Amino acid sequence: MGYAFAAHFSHTPAAPAFEAYRYGFKPSEAMPEPCTILGVSVVCAPTDEEAQYLSYSRAVQWALFTTGEQRRLMSPEDAHARVLTSQQQSVIDHQSTLWIVGSPQTVRDTIAEKVESAGADEVIITTTVHSYELRRRSYQLIAEAFGLVPRAVAA
Repeated sequence: MGYAFAAHFSHTPAAPAFEAYRYGFKPSEAMPEPCTILGVSVVCAPTDEEAQYLSYSRAVQWALFTTGEQRRLMSPEDAHARVLTSQQQSVIDHQSTLWIVGSPQTVRDTIAEKVESAGADEVIITTTVHSYELRRRSYQLIAEAFGLVPRAVAA
């Protein structure tokens, strides 16, 4: 079994955890080599500005959750209209440094930097935006930025 590190939650660098995992890794028939997986939270849109706008829904959701209010993912319009406490703004300021937000180029470059820094073998991405269609678009833009093509669906 591989080792996954939730870099979208933790300010602790992933590299030391990956090193410890590799050091203690015991090969098996099912897993002959160690495999490290870096978990990141990404919002990708055609422009950095749109991605920042869309990602504010997640930021407000996280701030509400962390400060004990009802956690719900609201539209970006509602999130931007929401008046936050100084504690909630502080939560956003702190946590948002872990999130990858931007255009396909920005996202690709940032993910590549994080993979290199951590020494990750794979990446797993979560995307939290209000609209299902925009979430799918975010994943599509990320895939295109990395030159990935959709697999054929078996009939």
